[in-house]
Amino acid sequence: MDGDFLGSPVEGQLDRSNSEPDVFSASIRPRTCSNVSLRSKPAKGGKKRPASLRDAQLALHKSLDSDPELSLSGSSFKGISNLTGHTTPTREEVKAHAYERLKAELQKAQQELKLKDEQCDKLSQVRNQLESELEELTASLFQEAHAMVHDARLKQDQAEKKYTEADIKVDMLQAEVNALKSLVITRTPGNHKGSRHRRHSDEQYSPCENCGSYDCDGAAPKNSGRCKGRRKSRDYHNPNEPEVDVITFREFLQFMDEHSVSHDQPFLNRIYIENVAPCLEFPNRELANAIHAAIENNVLSMETIRTKPMFRRCALTGVTRFCRHRVKLSDNQDWINICRNSRDRIAAVCDFYTYIRYIQKGLVKADATEIYWEIMRLRHKMTEARLGLTAQKPTTGS
Repeated sequence: MDGDFLGSPVEGQLDRSNSEPDVFSASIRPRTCSNVSLRSKPAKGGKKRPASLRDAQLALHKSLDSDPELSLSGSSFKGISNLTGHTTPTREEVKAHAYERLKAELQKAQQELKLKDEQCDKLSQVRNQLESELEELTASLFQEAHAMVHDARLKQDQAEKKYTEADIKVDMLQAEVNALKSLVITRTPGNHKGSRHRRHSDEQYSPCENCGSYDCDGAAPKNSGRCKGRRKSRDYHNPNEPEVDVITFREFLQFMDEHSVSHDQPFLNRIYIENVAPCLEFPNRELANAIHAAIENNVLSMETIRTKPMFRRCALTGVTRFCRHRVKLSDNQDWINICRNSRDRIAAVCDFYTYIRYIQKGLVKADATEIYWEIMRLRHKMTEARLGLTAQKPTTGS
């Protein structure tokens, strides 16, 4: 009876403790064995336990019956441990210990996370700095490349402009050389005594009354009024030679004395009215006058378009044709497309003005008659250009 009485409350307590979590079972199980052994051991000599122990067990049994949860409380374990002689931690102590351990782990994890956040911030700053430096470097490279391309284009444009100007100068010099060669070739040989460059009647000689030429060997001195040749001028002169216009020739000799290129000079004014103005008469009068002024000031540029010929609108005639040439009034203005006929007319006027400038500068070393006939040839060239006869003439059948 006593053994059953002693063992029953402890067994009930042990069974209920087995249903608790492992954290408590580990501390309870060793004590169960001691309690069972305590229960199973009979008293020596069949004697009963002291009343104080029985009273304690009865009090414990009553407390378990009155409140089952006391089986898991610290007081029950404390009572059992007091009975067995071992100390068992309470639930609050276990919780406090677990809380402290988890708190320490949490703090450690937070510290590690904080360190990782700091590292991430540093890496992010380094990345942002590298990205900004890369963007600045890329922008600077693009700017330098753009500047290099811009400078290269400017140098290319300047080189092309210089090449064009040099080409134009070469063409002008070639034209001057050709003009000088034509003067040398077309120059008529003088008599064996040497050609005499006779001037106006105010000097030593006056023109012949019959032929009107100052170069006639029978030209009389001033106010002589007759030829001094032994033969008559009709018999002396070749009938096939062209006769000069006496009025025009007199104006020409006055021009040779003055060497003036002003429009007030009678000889040049006649050519301006009769040849230059009609040759430069175009529907676009404003542009034609500007071209005339540029020719007089020697600032006109004219060149052949080197690209493939194509239909363009002629700025002077207003007609769409194959424009293979272009002109520029000055260096700071744009090129103007012109057709072939307009180019020939402008070139004829330029040749005339170039020859007049040579005469003014004293570069033409020829007889007065030769100079006169060269000017007449240039006037004839302007007339042909105005009539469109400079191109290859069509052959007509007989």
